[in-house]
Amino acid sequence: TVAETTTVETTEAPLVIDAQTLVDEFDANEIKANQMYKGKVAEITGVINDIGEVLGMTYITINDGDQMHFLSAQCFFKDKTEIAKIAELSKGDTVTVIGTIEGKSLNIEVKNCIFK
Repeated sequence: TVAETTTVETTEAPLVIDAQTLVDEFDANEIKANQMYKGKVAEITGVINDIGEVLGMTYITINDGDQMHFLSAQCFFKDKTEIAKIAELSKGDTVTVIGTIEGKSLNIEVKNCIFK
């Protein structure tokens, strides 16, 4: 008998985290948070507190829904299908997105997001 070889794709499963935990980690120690999260694909759940565009890029910001929190995860979208979904959302909606964590600037940037 001939042994059959199969190729198994090893795509790393996304890190699952809620938006406020991610924000709190970066707020407490940005260096440690960068080591833990920067460049990683994550599945992030949170409450929308802003929807907008900056420099031609569509985004939502999410955290735990508390408007008093200064920092949020800012999720940027490129895909037109995903952007169309944003048009149907409102502030206060709970969403889950998958994207790549880029680190902290004004917010915690998450790029190439899609909705789960």
